[in-house]
Amino acid sequence: MINQLIDYDTVNSGRAFDTSSLEPFGLRLDSLDVTYVTPDDGNVDAIGQVRDYTANVKLIDADGSESKKTIRVNHPLRVHGSPIYLIANGYAPTITVKDAKGKVRYHESVPFIPQDMNLTSLGVIKVPYGLTDSKGKETQLGLRGFFYPTKAELESGAFTSNYPDLENPVLTLDVFMGDLGLITVYRSPSMLLTRQRCNRLRVAISTRSRFSSLRARLWSCQTGSAQSRSMLCRATLRST
Repeated sequence: MINQLIDYDTVNSGRAFDTSSLEPFGLRLDSLDVTYVTPDDGNVDAIGQVRDYTANVKLIDADGSESKKTIRVNHPLRVHGSPIYLIANGYAPTITVKDAKGKVRYHESVPFIPQDMNLTSLGVIKVPYGLTDSKGKETQLGLRGFFYPTKAELESGAFTSNYPDLENPVLTLDVFMGDLGLITVYRSPSMLLTRQRCNRLRVAISTRSRFSSLRARLWSCQTGSAQSRSMLCRATLRST
């Protein structure tokens, strides 16, 4: 449940304000539909711009009852006096990490942070437990990934995305093994991968996805690919 003082970035209240007047509620996103301007629309200068956002959500009241709601651009959802707006969208690939015996050690949908208007996105995954190195010593795994909804290649050979929708999605991963700096007085932020005490790891990557077309690549490692349909990406890593 949200709508408590701790949920707000800033609070400027009058003397008569009573915190008990904030009615708690929950919100669950069921789907987000985004449409973009395409070349077929005839406006070359606007290709890739968002035409419309539509979020289908479930509103959960304090008594546990649920109701379906829709949020659109310039049409916020108003709940107990609080307007809820759509600000931006992005991708959250689902990453699965397995150990050498095939046991799942990590399985999460990780929000990747957009770096440009075409949603080239950066993400960091940290796996602090459950893995060992070749000598059987416990170690930590860090992954730094870039996601390209529509992968294009620059003259330099570097990847970029030239369209924000899923036309040619590609996920690339750099993998590091060692001390991620998590058990320290000053813990590293979630989007910062401390590599001073890490070594780049050479592993094989197999991919399973529900993208219409996905190619996942691990730098200097073997690659795999798969095809199916959806907006969910799974990259399976096996430590060796």
